[in-house]
Amino acid sequence: MDQRSKYYPIRKSTRLHLQIPLFVKSLGSETFSDQCTTMVVSAHGCGLTASRPLESGTHVSLEIIATKQTTTARVAAVVPLDDDQRSWLLGLVLDQPGNFWGVQYAPADWQVRNAADDSQLPVSSIAKEPAALCRLTAITWGACYLQTATTFPRHAPVTVRFGVVDLELTLAGTVRVEHAQFGMGIEFTNRDRHRNRIQSLIRSLHAHGDLAPQIHVYQQTSHDPESQLVRPIDAQVIPVTPEMNDSLLGLILVGHSLKRKDFLQELWRQMRSRGTNSER
Repeated sequence: MDQRSKYYPIRKSTRLHLQIPLFVKSLGSETFSDQCTTMVVSAHGCGLTASRPLESGTHVSLEIIATKQTTTARVAAVVPLDDDQRSWLLGLVLDQPGNFWGVQYAPADWQVRNAADDSQLPVSSIAKEPAALCRLTAITWGACYLQTATTFPRHAPVTVRFGVVDLELTLAGTVRVEHAQFGMGIEFTNRDRHRNRIQSLIRSLHAHGDLAPQIHVYQQTSHDPESQLVRPIDAQVIPVTPEMNDSLLGLILVGHSLKRKDFLQELWRQMRSRGTNSER
């Protein structure tokens, strides 16, 4: 078990490293009342710092100080953060999973729904934000970088539509890098299903290099079936997988940690190393 698993045991949904001041109060026989700050949050719980420990299994009430939003949770882990035991990390599991934290553009796997809710959803619907008109800078089977004055926030699930003379392709994606009013890097989250079609798209781009492809990007704002394939990743943890030999995908997955200048320099370097044609 690594340190992240030890300290942050809540792994059912994507974790975000956010500091949110809370008022925490025990609901059982144990007397506990403290102002705490989260270190990590998810749709299923949080890790927060406290001045003293609580027994594992204790039920507590949580109140977000800024918004007065309240909920209840259960203590699942208790870890001392210093040798003097004056600071503690408490891992809490929410009684009602969901976006209690009020995170805008929350990861797709925070959409916790009951089966009854699903029955009310249309089989196929995409409620879209206005489309972003884009110019393709680079594309591989796993990701693309688009120049556009209209960017969407990082972690936002999007639908990308490509049109190249004889081929049209719609892909689900997640914005991993946002350079406001300049461009954004998008990971294709359904690439395993559409790998052959993506490769056909890239071949078509090569064959019609003198024609700019038509590209539209829409932000997904409802439960489109393709959006369920979006897999936001913890900003602090980049998984090592065989596909990481896709250098553009690798750059886009870590691009949020780079200054725009450094990101673009590496992007141009990759493009030069591939030759004059960047779409491959």
